[in-house]
Amino acid sequence: MTSTPAYVSRFRIGRAMLGLMAASLALALVILFVGVSDMFLFVLVTVGFTVPAVLLVFFGSAALLRRAGLVVDGEGVHIGGRPPIYRITRGFVPWSAIREIYLFRVNHGVMVLSYVGFLSHDGSLLLKPYLAPSVAKTIWHVPLEAVRASRPAYGWRLDAAAFKAAASHFAPEVIVVDLSDTAVVQAQLRNAG
Repeated sequence: MTSTPAYVSRFRIGRAMLGLMAASLALALVILFVGVSDMFLFVLVTVGFTVPAVLLVFFGSAALLRRAGLVVDGEGVHIGGRPPIYRITRGFVPWSAIREIYLFRVNHGVMVLSYVGFLSHDGSLLLKPYLAPSVAKTIWHVPLEAVRASRPAYGWRLDAAAFKAAASHFAPEVIVVDLSDTAVVQAQLRNAG
């Protein structure tokens, strides 16, 4: 990143992550006091204590190291990787390749995620697909190519207004479509069978 960024969103431990960790711990504690079989007890308690520990180690370290989850600068859009494989899962899309950017939220039933998706000038995917094609098709309110070339805001917060301002500053010709006001419910995944 050679230019000064206009927008940086760093990894953090947010309410959703704290909620997931608290729910896992609460489940483990409740299961400890409920009479269930030893094997079932072992599995649930192990999962209940392991999930918060793993989240804290991976995302907590990224937050402490102040790693960037998203950077918008003069070169384009840099998307930080997923802990613990941060380096190999990073992404970069240069402004010259971008026709449109979609900011959108999806209610996946269990959680609501914000996404940044990209459309190119020539129809090629600007990022390696993150979601399986069958899952990408269930996000019906965004063009399929933008969903396939998208990344979720895992561990960092997407500020749509700051993103749009930075994009407008560095690449006024790029269209930013903000659909992030509402978390649209993901369509039901249908079997191809």
